[in-house]
Amino acid sequence: MCDYISTHFEYARAVTHASSPIDDVLAHGKGVCQDFAHLMIAILRFFGLPARYVSGYIHRPNKESQSHAWCEAWLPDVGWIGMDPTNNQQVDEKFVRVAVGRDFTDVPPNKGTYRGKGLETIQVRVDTRELPRVPPLSWRDHLPPLEVPLTTILRRRMSAAEEGEQ
Repeated sequence: MCDYISTHFEYARAVTHASSPIDDVLAHGKGVCQDFAHLMIAILRFFGLPARYVSGYIHRPNKESQSHAWCEAWLPDVGWIGMDPTNNQQVDEKFVRVAVGRDFTDVPPNKGTYRGKGLETIQVRVDTRELPRVPPLSWRDHLPPLEVPLTTILRRRMSAAEEGEQ
């Protein structure tokens, strides 16, 4: 399936968008990684294989890393196997999984609500690096302190809440 999708569909930006149905990639024969992941998930599920959407990054040594999407299929006696139809390959150590869901809507890179006038744009730049070893389970204990004290954030919230009561 990875090979078929990779060879029969063209990677092209600005043909689809985040909420495009699979019909769009089928009609145009073009799309991006999330479209190819959704298409492969639909095919896997059609054949009765559990499949899920994965959002993350691809580490590319000596190049800028990329945000990316791929899928995983559940194979009995094996478990979840990651497959990348965009690059026609099985997921390996270069893939950094950030979130897993049924589809893109479960794991978008940004999510929120805005009411008012204005336009929204997003720019993403990803930097990854290989670690010399797996961090210990206590890695959080070695993090530097936060730049902004939490008490400052709490004070702002409390002040806003108090103003709302008046």
